[in-house]
Amino acid sequence: QAMGQLAGHISAHINNSATATPSARWRGFLLDIRAPDLYGLDWETAINRLAGPGWAVARFRDVSDELLLVPFDVPARVLQVERRPGALAPSNTAMQYFRTHKVSGLDGADCRETVKRGRYDIVHVVAASRWREDDAGAELSIVESPRTPPDWIEPAALRRALVACGARFLVLQCENTSDYAAMLDVAHRLLAAGGPTT
Repeated sequence: QAMGQLAGHISAHINNSATATPSARWRGFLLDIRAPDLYGLDWETAINRLAGPGWAVARFRDVSDELLLVPFDVPARVLQVERRPGALAPSNTAMQYFRTHKVSGLDGADCRETVKRGRYDIVHVVAASRWREDDAGAELSIVESPRTPPDWIEPAALRRALVACGARFLVLQCENTSDYAAMLDVAHRLLAAGGPTT
């Protein structure tokens, strides 16, 4: 309910500003969320529902990533971690411009070691996510087989592996839309700890 009220205030401000300056072309909204309790809320849907369709709502962190200042080689090195081969992966047409290493069928420990021991500019992870029982935020899993207990990875452990491999950019992709809010929480906790850009 509080989220709906706040989203309503935001959309009202947007509409009032657009009315006051009709010549301005309002197209998007940057959202800088600093309270961990608000990370996992679906602000994008709430604001679009109230402000009207077509708005680009982007989450924003007003801190520069130091890795942006570090030169890198072209083509960029990409690690794709899939829950199963070919699951929601980008097409070969899109990936032909990158040096790509694909892995699947890993558990959490193997995933962390694979990331940590390599050198990658971009890491793309297809995962599931859930809220932790101790109310300490969310975590993710790349284990796909129902016969294997999911090996959950906390954001702090994932970030240590990403720092070790030199990743400049992380793509977190939900396999199930029901995991979206928890995945947003993971992404925000990574950013709040210093990145990489997610």
